[in-house]
Amino acid sequence: MLSVIIPQDFWDVAIYVIEDDCSDPMTFCIAGADDYGPGSPEAIADLTLVGGHTYYFIVDGRDTDDFGPYKIGLSDCVVGLDESFYTDVNRPTISIAPTVVGDNTTISYSIPSKSNVSISVLDVSGRVVKVLKSGLFEGSGSVIWNLTNSRGMRVDPGVYFVRLTTQNFQKTQRIVVVK
Repeated sequence: MLSVIIPQDFWDVAIYVIEDDCSDPMTFCIAGADDYGPGSPEAIADLTLVGGHTYYFIVDGRDTDDFGPYKIGLSDCVVGLDESFYTDVNRPTISIAPTVVGDNTTISYSIPSKSNVSISVLDVSGRVVKVLKSGLFEGSGSVIWNLTNSRGMRVDPGVYFVRLTTQNFQKTQRIVVVK
């Protein structure tokens, strides 16, 4: 969990996490919290960050009087296996075409050895929107995402992430859904 602790009891702050390639940090964040009023700490739960990316943690005061010392805390951190463990030959791969979509998109994958695999679509807060493929398999293939969630309803326009996960590897790519 990511939290901001504020020593004074009168500040009203928000906390945001954005990724290094975020095209519009004022609109598209990885996560954010502004749930409580002055004097209450803000927290982001269930935040998943992926290795190989740069993340920025932004603490935002509500007006010009909201400044001073604060503390950002991280708890329940799990560190994954470094991708450098894999050679190019035995590294799972995923590619998306197109990445800006209005109808559907094709997600191609390659799993060099038999593994439990999950290919999921996540929203900007890290919640799973739809699991596209899950199970024990190896080899190459593809799956088409028709821009629907797990209930079969079309998702709203915005930024989503497609994540390929195996027992000891994870790769995430961004996709933008337009009307």
